[in-house]
Amino acid sequence: MALKVSGYSSTSLTHKIVEQSTVTQTADVDVLGTSGTLHSCTLLNSHSAIVYIKFFLTTGEYAAGVTEPDLMFRLPATTSRQLDFPAGLEFSQLTFWANDGAATNDTDSPGGTVAITAVCS
Repeated sequence: MALKVSGYSSTSLTHKIVEQSTVTQTADVDVLGTSGTLHSCTLLNSHSAIVYIKFFLTTGEYAAGVTEPDLMFRLPATTSRQLDFPAGLEFSQLTFWANDGAATNDTDSPGGTVAITAVCS
């Protein structure tokens, strides 16, 4: 499945759900096309090695292997993590990608299946 963004709204709450079942070293750039708040995300690493999922949340150009991530999460092999941000994390743009190393200049594919589901408003 490619990147999918769906939304729901009510009189009291408006949210968008971002799903990417194949996060790779090629970033999904500005997936919502607007600023917002990240409330939670579920990260899944089905790969047999550690992966690093990186987020760029600020306005500006993203460049593979050059842009310093604003957030980075280390996921051990075959694990998933639910991350909740009770106060929310504000972003100017929501961009994410994954690598097999933590260094900013790492452009290697994580291999295996890496997935993200994020809830934003």
